[in-house]
Amino acid sequence: MITDNEICKKAANILKLGGVVLSKTDTVYGLLADSQNIDAVNKIYEIKNRDYTKKLAIFAPNVEFISQICKVSESAKIVLQNLLPGHFTFILDTNENGQKLFPWLEKFEDKSIGIRIPKDDFITSLMRETGFPISATSANISANPDSSVFENISLEIQNLVDYIVKDDNIIEKEPSSVIDLRNFEKEYKILRNTRYTIDFILLANAILSKTDLIKITNIGEKTRAELFKIGIYCKEDFDKFTATEIYKKLVNLNKKNKHKMLFYALFCAKFDINCMKIPSDIKQIADLEFSKISYNS
Repeated sequence: MITDNEICKKAANILKLGGVVLSKTDTVYGLLADSQNIDAVNKIYEIKNRDYTKKLAIFAPNVEFISQICKVSESAKIVLQNLLPGHFTFILDTNENGQKLFPWLEKFEDKSIGIRIPKDDFITSLMRETGFPISATSANISANPDSSVFENISLEIQNLVDYIVKDDNIIEKEPSSVIDLRNFEKEYKILRNTRYTIDFILLANAILSKTDLIKITNIGEKTRAELFKIGIYCKEDFDKFTATEIYKKLVNLNKKNKHKMLFYALFCAKFDINCMKIPSDIKQIADLEFSKISYNS
């Protein structure tokens, strides 16, 4: 019996050769191709009978990659860090790196792309195996319904692709929400609404209602993203809790946060001092507090 790893390697090889793969994703079945290969991307248009003026979405491996190829504001990056991987496609303008990476963008006056990070182990493994981002769109003839059930995909589509990954164990069975983040600080646009859109709206409103985003001594980008997940958006929110309370919330959110340097960072942030140059008296207090947390955890 062929293993998932073997299927992934086979699909990756097809993509590397410029082929099109029909595969399950975290939403619905999709048509996948090497996003850097114009001929491969055009095959998807031909298979779907898709209007060439409509761009394909891009599957990206991580938020850092998105930041490298797109123009991402500080506030927009917080959205990406909190909602991806997930069932969201975000519209962003590409930067010079992105325009070089995707040569098919040259024919478009608008250099924006729709980009997402699927919440799907197979797609994640596929991108790792290929080493490149993937162009993707639903596996249907344009204007026809998309599908999360393989048997509902037209034989015309099945016969035109180069490889099929069949698996009806799809997480959500509906397409992603599509949200335009290009002018996020002034306004955002919901281009396709799904039941997950409310998660974006709540986060976006929380971010946009706060002018003083987390810019506190010792609070790095990754920690800031996690603070947003526990409802701490600005210094005013930060000051409502003790360092111990915030630390416990972060550990409950992610057990990997259970380490002393994070507690030092939070504790010193209360005094607005650099935790790498912590005074001995403050360090003694911090050590005592941390020992209590460790004992009770």
